[in-house]
Amino acid sequence: MNWASRRQAIYITVAIFIFVILVGVPLYLKYFDKAPTCSDGVQNQNEHGIDCGGPCAKLCADESKDPITLYQRLFQTAPGTYSLVAMVENDNQGAYAEKADYVFKTYDKDNVLLDERTGSTFIPPSDTFPILEHSVYTGSRIPAKTVFSFIYPINWQRGSFDVPVTNVIGVSATSTDSTPKVQATLVNEEVYAITNVQVIALVYDEQNNAMAVSQTIVDSIAAKQNAKVVFTWNTPFTGSIGKIDIVARALPRNR
Repeated sequence: MNWASRRQAIYITVAIFIFVILVGVPLYLKYFDKAPTCSDGVQNQNEHGIDCGGPCAKLCADESKDPITLYQRLFQTAPGTYSLVAMVENDNQGAYAEKADYVFKTYDKDNVLLDERTGSTFIPPSDTFPILEHSVYTGSRIPAKTVFSFIYPINWQRGSFDVPVTNVIGVSATSTDSTPKVQATLVNEEVYAITNVQVIALVYDEQNNAMAVSQTIVDSIAAKQNAKVVFTWNTPFTGSIGKIDIVARALPRNR
């Protein structure tokens, strides 16, 4: 090889080296030398599964327990129209779900499906709470039962899920033998306003059986303020009131 050829080879080698440094190294760092994360689709960094367990907030399937349905009931609110309620217990300590899908299936006495109602809710950690679907219309068909279940999998997360603190005071019931009315005051204990609060009233008889349910939505309650909530029914309760539970469900701030 003569001197001109050697010089040309040196130039080409230097050019290739510069290209590798300026282009190849950044491309490698961007696409091949990524730090492990909880969303890279690889089981690494001591994860218990792919992107779950270990340092990841998301729990693996074997790290959580399914919620327990304590009871499921249907209540007639008008001819051919019903409200459905399920009381659910989450026994997972420090684990929550921001969004869990569910379904109510309503059947007649012959086990024929009359209605299927789906929805979604949040599940706080270590809590028992009601899930309500209203205005379920079956027409002339008479329902005998409703069956509630979650649609799996539930995306369980580990960490803080700070539901706004509220308090219910001044619960009273009137006209229970004609057109019942339940009133109460909902107090916002937080130092910020809470909005779109679902408030559910559950009325139990003296044997602790749920006999009526209703809900209202409070659009907004200012910090350290309160709001009156009222629930009404068109028909008398089927028994004497044993207790009234009023549950306020408000999403955590910034969610």
